[in-house]
Formats: sequence, structure tokens, C-alpha cells
Amino acid sequence: MSSASLLLAAALLGSVIGQGSVMQVEQESLPFLTNGSTGVTFTSPAGQLKHIQTLRLESPDSTPFSFTSILVNGAGSELLAVSPLTASAIESSAFVTLGLQPTILDRYNISQATVDPMLDADGQPIFLDDALSVAVDGRYCGRGRGDLTVAYARERIFIEVLRFRRGVESASTIQDVPVALFDFCGESTSLPLAAISYLNRLRGFRDDLLALCSGGFRNFSKPRGLLYAAGVFNVRDGIRRFFVESTGGYQPSAVAQLRNGDIMIAFVQDGDIEVEGQGLRIGYVTADELKEGILSGGTLNPLIIADLLRNDGFNIAVQSGLAVREDINGRIFVYSMSDDFLEPSQTLLTTFEWKPKR
Repeated sequence: MSSASLLLAAALLGSVIGQGSVMQVEQESLPFLTNGSTGVTFTSPAGQLKHIQTLRLESPDSTPFSFTSILVNGAGSELLAVSPLTASAIESSAFVTLGLQPTILDRYNISQATVDPMLDADGQPIFLDDALSVAVDGRYCGRGRGDLTVAYARERIFIEVLRFRRGVESASTIQDVPVALFDFCGESTSLPLAAISYLNRLRGFRDDLLALCSGGFRNFSKPRGLLYAAGVFNVRDGIRRFFVESTGGYQPSAVAQLRNGDIMIAFVQDGDIEVEGQGLRIGYVTADELKEGILSGGTLNPLIIADLLRNDGFNIAVQSGLAVREDINGRIFVYSMSDDFLEPSQTLLTTFEWKPKR
């Protein structure tokens, strides 16, 4: 790494509250484009997405973090990631909290991570060997606190949903979510079989669990397009299913809701990455469009607000995590995290500011 890089010594610092352990993290600040450009802005009919910062993170012994899904707290001082692997000595899947220390111009440093093993109903560490997706019912409060839900593919086919009602230190319970919500998700790939999010901000659907499959099927009306099954569930109304369309071999990897009820969807390219390179699209769906899609069972066509290809020089990898927050001044920040278990093996955390057209 260059001398301008901020390198933090890698070492376990010992136990902290609960069963978590703290480790230091190495970070390097990267330009968004390999030609050194920063401050790149993407303009769309919905608004502008401006790049703020890209960090490359490494674990103490270069063991993959394999962060497959993330949340952010309201203050922007912490990310919560889930990993089927762990960089600690504990053999289990884990929650990993990353402290974001503000510097200048909306940037931050990450100096350490706290690793908490996921626990089964008996309080014992559990190992989930497929990509995970995490959601919070209500707000993520930071320090691992919140009513957390984790979805994963059991035996690569069957979705199971676990609830950690008191956050990362609580034992899990199997959540009563119908398997039918995930009927059209296919088999597990390198991505979470289904991206999940609670619709805490969508009027008429608050507390509904949204699931978006990463496995698609042919859309015969558009030869280059695929349809991806999605659905929302609550105990009162059951399952309401709809679809999301994507073209160009991009499949959904994550979904995040904004304060006004709109959602953003991360789409990653699933083609021959050695030939095509990684690609990331960020799609945008308004609250009204989402509500109409749910009620009608129709198909959503997200507006693409950013379209990035590694072959075009963007420093991206397989961006499987997406989180959004709005600060007290109404500014909206978007966080995109890559899964370093996939090639190229690096954890890239990119932050944008979203400026919607009012």
C-alpha cells in the first residue's frame, strides 16, 4: 500500500461486552476511478448520486470478511455487516460492527471491527455456509442493537429466516415466515438467495418484510430481460407477490429503503466476470411505484441512477451490500459494500451522497 494510505496494525484486542471480540482493520483510500478521478457524479431524472469515498478494508490475517449484507445506523457512525465466515478464531457465522470515525468532507476512517458470533436458540455459535441477508425491523440503533432478521439458503435451496430480537448478542429464533415467499428464488449462487428489508417507511405496509430473489427467469416480452420474483409478507395479509425486471445480466443483490418510502436496489452483473468484469447498477423505485407493484402484482422497472463497470475503470468488486441513511439535515448517504470472498478478493466500501430532485 502507498505511504499515503492509512495502515492500522492488525491484531486482536481481546474480549469486549458479550461474546464479541475487537480486531483492528487495515484500510486504504482508493480513487473511485483507476485514473485517479474522485468526486464522480451520476445524473438521472430522479436526482444526482455523488461519489464521496472508496475504502479497501483488510482483516488482520487477510482472511476474507465475506460481508454479504449491511445496515447503517442513523448517525452514520457504524455499519453492521453479516458474514457466513469470520475473521476471528470463532468458527461461526458472525455479525461484524464497523465503527466509522468522521474525518473531513463527509469521509471517515475505519480503525476496528467488533465480531459477534451468531447464536442458535441454545446460545451456541452457528455456522451458515451460504450468503446471508440482514434486515432490521424499525431502526438500527448502533452497537449491534435492534430487532434483526437474517435470511440464508439452507442446503443452497431452502430459505430459512432467523430473528435476533435483541440484536447481535441475543440467541436466534426461527421466524415464522412462509417458505412460499421464496418459491421462485431458485438455487443459491454466490449472492444472497434473497435480499430482504422491512418496509418501515411505506405507508400501508409498515413492518412488512420485503424479499427480492437474486435468481431470475426469462421475460419473453423482452429477450434480453429477466424477471425476479419479489414479495412482501405480514401475518395479517399473508404474501403479496410482484416482480422486478432487469436487463443485461444484472441480478438483484441488495435492497434498502429511504425515509420517504422509496427504495434503492443494487444489481450486480452475473456473467463471465473474467471477460465482462464486475458491474454494478443502482436502481430506484419510488414509494408510489412500489405500492402499485405490490397491490397489482405487477412488474417494477427500476430507474437506473448509476451504472458502473470495472472494465470502465471503476474501483468496484461484487457489490453485494447496500445501506441508506438520512441525517438530521435531510442529506442522504448511500453505502455499497463488496464481498471479498468472490474474485477479486477485496472488501471495497464506497459511499455516495444522493441528492433527489425535489
